[in-house]
Amino acid sequence: MPPLPTTPVLPAFADIEARAAARHGGPTALTARLLQPRSADALRATPDHRFLAEATHAIFQAGFDWQAVDRRWPAFEDAFEGFDLARWTLMSDDDLDRLLRNTGLIRNAAKLRAVGANAVFFQAVACEHGSVGAWIAGWPPGCYMALWH
Repeated sequence: MPPLPTTPVLPAFADIEARAAARHGGPTALTARLLQPRSADALRATPDHRFLAEATHAIFQAGFDWQAVDRRWPAFEDAFEGFDLARWTLMSDDDLDRLLRNTGLIRNAAKLRAVGANAVFFQAVACEHGSVGAWIAGWPPGCYMALWH
């Protein structure tokens, strides 16, 4: 009978954190590099189109070199015309074709299509809650992963 597969032992978070701190100049330097959460007021003040832009940025970072996405980001802002929700809820096949021909973008059709789908989602959230920021700001503390889901 072949041996049963073993479950890999994952390192403790404290060990991961200690190694990261060593690479980045110590615990204080590591903490300084971390993003700080926005206040509820700052979330409410963020225009809906910026949430679409941030979601798009995160989607394109997944599986790609983050610095490459950052370098190309101005082309994304231009190609998506500032990420206006009303505009991108109406994303057409012609829009997708135009985006796929844009050499300034990372031309991944599935990720580009996600902009339209996310615009529809964010528009619905904004209609129901007043804004995307108000919805996020009202999310129960401690339920961060449920929000992402």
